[in-house]
Amino acid sequence: MNRQMTERSRAYPVLSLEDGGTAVGEILDRLGDGSYSREVLAEVLGHSNARGGPGARKIAALTQYGFLNRKAGLYSPTSLAASVVWPADESQRQGALLRALRHPPLFEALLDRYEPQGRLPEHLDGILWRDHGITRKASTVAAEMFRRSARYAGVLDEQGALRPARAAGASRRDGLHSGPTVAGRALLGAAPVRPDSGAGRAGRAEQRFEFALTGGRVAKLCLPLELCRRDLDIVRKQIEFLEYQVEEKD
Repeated sequence: MNRQMTERSRAYPVLSLEDGGTAVGEILDRLGDGSYSREVLAEVLGHSNARGGPGARKIAALTQYGFLNRKAGLYSPTSLAASVVWPADESQRQGALLRALRHPPLFEALLDRYEPQGRLPEHLDGILWRDHGITRKASTVAAEMFRRSARYAGVLDEQGALRPARAAGASRRDGLHSGPTVAGRALLGAAPVRPDSGAGRAGRAEQRFEFALTGGRVAKLCLPLELCRRDLDIVRKQIEFLEYQVEEKD
């Protein structure tokens, strides 16, 4: 059991940004605006199984890019998706692609790490499994999805050079329905455990959260005392990806 948990890969989109745009375009063209079950979306994408396999992974990828919003078990195309599929002009489309590229936490972490250097490392797959929680088995595919997506968004060239991917005046959540998930609200509403009187390893005090899980297990979370809005956004997105993992098991 523990071995299986340690081998579970961190979430990443199994579709490139280009393929994700094509897929959500199919959804918008055939279904339009509205809220739909996983089964309906999977059928539109050409899959009979919405609870596992390629169909479930594609739906998860569209949610990771911010093209779908999940609420009460139903999925709705977002305004970000509409800006990619039906843009008013090329500028709007490009800005939407840049926001979508930064939306998966893994992709944002890679851009934050390598944009200042101006170059993507050649052996990205090794870095993904060593530093970013991607299993060795999945690292090659995850690296390829990032490269293809970054090239499509226009921030990576064939030589591996990176240019800043942030759209001017736009945050990575622009065009999305806001608000934490049920799990996110539970996390943000938990009572912090008072930090140790001494300074931590980094010399800063922390706020700690503990959650009673099933089977007598306990989850613990440590956060800095000072948080900004973007920090909370990162925490919320990680909780959302835990929800995707649970859904894929169901």
